[in-house]
Amino acid sequence: MGFYKSRNLGGIMRKIFAFCLFSALTVLLFPACTPSNNTKKDEKIIPEKQDNTINASSNIKQLNETDEEPNFWLPEDFKVYAGGDAVGIMGCDENDAKILPTVNHYKGKDGGYVAIYTREQEGSIYSVGGGIYVIGQIRVKGVYIGRIFHPEGYSEGADITQDKNILEICNQYFPKFKGKMWIGGDTGGWFGL
Repeated sequence: MGFYKSRNLGGIMRKIFAFCLFSALTVLLFPACTPSNNTKKDEKIIPEKQDNTINASSNIKQLNETDEEPNFWLPEDFKVYAGGDAVGIMGCDENDAKILPTVNHYKGKDGGYVAIYTREQEGSIYSVGGGIYVIGQIRVKGVYIGRIFHPEGYSEGADITQDKNILEICNQYFPKFKGKMWIGGDTGGWFGL
């Protein structure tokens, strides 16, 4: 059996192609949010001021006011494409399209999103692997450092998974998962961070 006839090569090549395509589209669609060569690993990434329109290809809205800080904002009916081991804001197969419940609880300009995770498959939106599922996301006060969102009061690398105040908010919007969920800040990918 030759190298090019390997059964797994097609799947690997599709994943590499999809990653490259997603990366290229991210740079094209979100040039203001793409780190430059001078961006340090831990540096806050602040996109250039943009207009207040919704980008139809990504359904992401940035509401910037007159200041320099970004206002990351997603619609409450945020569409994602979850298939296999990947999730993203663009996809080819509408069968993979899902609405990720997005709660814009915090309305201030200095906010971002925490993802809500569970081990309960029933009622979840998509899997991130290892028996872990995403059920939604909530906007709270804080800042993105790189692609990771840090709620107010947390420094980089701090464990936010069991923040009682945020989990109380989650309980209001996702009561079915009360006591069965935790949070994480890896949501900057929605904005091309």
